[in-house]
Amino acid sequence: MQHNRTIHTITSLEPDFPPLLQEIPSCPKNIFYLGTLTNQRCIAIVGTRKASAQGCQTAYAFAQTCVQQGWCVVSGLALGIDAAAHQGALDAGGCTWAVIAGGVDRIYPQQHEQLATNIIESGGCILSEYAPQTPTYPNQFIARNRIISGLARAIVIIEAPRASGALTTARFAGEQGRDIFVVPGPISSENFIGSHALIRDGARLVTSMNDVWYDMGESPTETPSPPTNTSTEIDTCQQRIMEILRREKGASVDKLIAMTTLKTQDVQAALSALIIKGMVVQEGITFKITVPSRTPRHHT
Repeated sequence: MQHNRTIHTITSLEPDFPPLLQEIPSCPKNIFYLGTLTNQRCIAIVGTRKASAQGCQTAYAFAQTCVQQGWCVVSGLALGIDAAAHQGALDAGGCTWAVIAGGVDRIYPQQHEQLATNIIESGGCILSEYAPQTPTYPNQFIARNRIISGLARAIVIIEAPRASGALTTARFAGEQGRDIFVVPGPISSENFIGSHALIRDGARLVTSMNDVWYDMGESPTETPSPPTNTSTEIDTCQQRIMEILRREKGASVDKLIAMTTLKTQDVQAALSALIIKGMVVQEGITFKITVPSRTPRHHT
């Protein structure tokens, strides 16, 4: 991440250290962060990287409702549900924190560098227990998840497959005494196998943020109108990328940069927006246009 911002450090012994995080088992000794880390009421919204369009839209809408209720949204800056939650909070003019699994100067995934910048510039922060320049290794994601749940009063899980990292976040949340809320889905969808297992084990089923507020003893504000930002309207940059993906049947970030001559951050931001809108999916390093479901024909 190219920036001229100061990387701040705070220890668990300092009075401004997040109080809920300070209480958890294996509390990190240090937190490194970019942006603003102030005392906030936080709710975590997490889920699968390979989210459906509906899952992303749900995460986006839930996050908007959270910030309109005066809460900060915490997530992990990952593809899919995490990114949609962060973007929903930003578009509602609220605060969001992203907990990452490496140094805060090494944003992962790289295509979310612009999203990370937007989070910082909107009054939120990117934070990690790992020192600057620490690479992102797979084993660090599980440790990262205890911080996501540790910062929050409650977590909301949207689309968790059988082996989803969101399940480890839920496990940590249970150990930390946090409320766990789960959005259910079709029994035939692999994206909800882990979600439904959590519900069977005692997590609370919710279908809206109002369910969360009621269970937490909070009076919900009036349900907002659906945000215009979730529409399928796309800008010129996104349109150029869609045209290439349609013609090439998919492309990597590097190929899209070469073919569009756009800046790296512009391509990455456009791809993130298209994924949140449910128009593009990522398979490995390749991005493809979402295949629309066909309307069943009625035979007479």
